[in-house]
Amino acid sequence: MEDKYAIAEALCKDHEYKKSFFLFQEIALDTNNSNVTRADAYTMMGILVECCDPSLASGDDESGLEHYKAALELDEGNLAALAGIMGSFGESFPHHQDTAAFRAAYNRAMLRRNEFTKEEIQIWQEKYQLMQRMAAKDDATPPRPMEQ
Repeated sequence: MEDKYAIAEALCKDHEYKKSFFLFQEIALDTNNSNVTRADAYTMMGILVECCDPSLASGDDESGLEHYKAALELDEGNLAALAGIMGSFGESFPHHQDTAAFRAAYNRAMLRRNEFTKEEIQIWQEKYQLMQRMAAKDDATPPRPMEQ
């Protein structure tokens, strides 16, 4: 198993993003692997989508969010997945604006804030304020009338 992971990392370093992604996907989907290993593989898939090759996204969301969320389902303490959710929040279309996912990740990260840099915490606090404004705006938007 470690060999596959090392190969996937090497492929990533060699800019073979698609090959790396699919190998990480194989690792993530293999239930014989530990949850931590699978979560790490999902996190790497998220990073590859977000930072290296947006064409690897399964839909319109090029933030890697779906993979970061899958990682946290397997390992709720995965720091890289928490950072991925918060880092890509609200950056630009089509990056995610999932306020529930951001809020949950932010709350978990703040419990472990000593494991992050001051700069990361400051950026996430600013994004938290953005998330609150977005949530308030959504709450203030009147419902659209139903079409007949």
